[in-house]
Amino acid sequence: MNNPHTVTHLQVTDTLQLRLLQEDDADWLYELVKAGQEYLSEWLPWVDTMRRPEDARRFIRTGLLQQEHDNGFQMGIFERQVLVGVVSFNYINWKRGRTELGYWLGEAYQGRGLMTMACRAMIDCAFRKLDLKRVEIRCAVSNSKSRAVAERLGFVEEGVSVQFEWMNDRYVDAVVYVMTDEHWWASRKEII
Repeated sequence: MNNPHTVTHLQVTDTLQLRLLQEDDADWLYELVKAGQEYLSEWLPWVDTMRRPEDARRFIRTGLLQQEHDNGFQMGIFERQVLVGVVSFNYINWKRGRTELGYWLGEAYQGRGLMTMACRAMIDCAFRKLDLKRVEIRCAVSNSKSRAVAERLGFVEEGVSVQFEWMNDRYVDAVVYVMTDEHWWASRKEII
């Protein structure tokens, strides 16, 4: 890859790492989505389109093409070398210095802080390695678990996008959370 912003791996803890999804991960990704299809489809509109392993390969290829074009990337969340979820920069607007952070975790792996740690590593990457100025998170107003991740990380609620997305035969309102580089670094100093 000739992309100067290429991020392929982030080590979060001894047992938790983020790694750019590759086609070799397609079977794992397919099985993880299939195992949580009912749960995940409540919040993610694309879940029902993943009907076979080839669909997972296509999803991964799209993410790799996105990385190649310097417009975001999809990282697998691996705990002890097992794929447990995905965290991504859904797009990167270099001119405006902003991105949107997306994430989901297999239901069996929730409640242990994995997503908060993974998102923290991605936000550090956005501000430190990619030199971005703003990270946004959008999630359904009723998605309390995703909202809790944003709030734990110190994101500020900016507002609600009414009828933001068509999902499960209805429009869903999305809450928008924002973190700026200045706020992130100020909050990190408080921790140290």
